[in-house]
Amino acid sequence: MRTFTLYSSAAAPMLLIGGWLVAESRQPAAFDPMRDAISDLAAIGATDRAIMTVALAGTGLAHLVTAYGLTDAARPGRLLIALGGLATILVAAFPLPEQGSSAAHTTVATIAFLALAAWPLIARPRAASRTPSAQAGSPAPSAQAGSRTPSARAGSPAPSARSAGRADAHRLPGETVAPTAETGDANGMPAVLRPPVSIVAGVVLLGLVGWFGVTLQGGGALGLAERAAAAAQAIWPFIVAFSIRVR
Repeated sequence: MRTFTLYSSAAAPMLLIGGWLVAESRQPAAFDPMRDAISDLAAIGATDRAIMTVALAGTGLAHLVTAYGLTDAARPGRLLIALGGLATILVAAFPLPEQGSSAAHTTVATIAFLALAAWPLIARPRAASRTPSAQAGSPAPSAQAGSRTPSARAGSPAPSARSAGRADAHRLPGETVAPTAETGDANGMPAVLRPPVSIVAGVVLLGLVGWFGVTLQGGGALGLAERAAAAAQAIWPFIVAFSIRVR
């Protein structure tokens, strides 16, 4: 992971949540955060709509930077983060009108919500099946038959007979073991990118989006549902980046 990713992923929730809190404080008393949407803060005719417009654009840009720098995650997941970031910028570019809705705004907002909710499901990196001895330029085991190796010494146990515990005892601090076909996973992969954590995260994020979708159809606490979904989507990339950093 690139170092700046920690800062860009932290900037996204700060801009988004901080933006709507400041913008809400500028609205008339009739504005209800529990029922009114975030987009209403940047809609044409809203009081100081530039606050939420800049916050949305900044959040989208932060997601784009995070997608570029989060190299520990698989490319499909990073592409979804980038798509969500671009769609968030377009949400700011296509504000709601003073009255009614906007097809362009609804489309890009839907893309942003779905992309930023689904990316954990496909963010797990693929584990390579090669070991260091099989890397390009390294001689095959059969080519080393003529050379004297520790495993060929008299009385020395074969590598296949050594226990995993003994191998771990001789491993240097911070040393990683090449992934194998049996494990199907890379040693040291952040827990937040492994199943079931990534799957649970994706399901929860999509569930919050589903809750928001239900409130869009039936009213109720629309503002609360949207803020819960948007905040969770903005915070999760930071949790991933922070976990990778402390590792």
